[in-house]
Amino acid sequence: MSTSEFDKYKVDHLFLLIGENPLPNYVAAKMLLNEGGTVYLVHSTDTASKADCLSRSLKHLNIQFISLAKKEADSYFIWNKIKNKVEEIVKTNPIHTFGLNYTGGTKAMSVHAYRGLLDAVGIHNPQFSYLDARSLHMACTSFLVEKEGR
Repeated sequence: MSTSEFDKYKVDHLFLLIGENPLPNYVAAKMLLNEGGTVYLVHSTDTASKADCLSRSLKHLNIQFISLAKKEADSYFIWNKIKNKVEEIVKTNPIHTFGLNYTGGTKAMSVHAYRGLLDAVGIHNPQFSYLDARSLHMACTSFLVEKEGR
């Protein structure tokens, strides 16, 4: 896919799960964030230095850190942290778009951040992406969310 092919997957708020290799997150931020958007670096205590390094490389972007401390395997904590952050953003920016790149981080971070974004009130078309290391292909998917009673 060329850069223009990714335009339909660009979002205003992009959550990146930080693991030991920040390079896939750098690629995702450069390709999938709308101009003026915000990147959220979701990290553990062990990957805080990688998040700091990535933030310096992306210094021209709006960046916020979301620390999971030592709870990178705590399903409820991860789900709640992401869900609450997204709902906080939606309150002031109801038409903004959201995405999650789940290449980095732990498996628990990927699963429960994904769930947190899907379960957040006010989200209708989140974008999900993954950089496949074997093929060097950025896989992107949209997920139309229809929630009863919301």
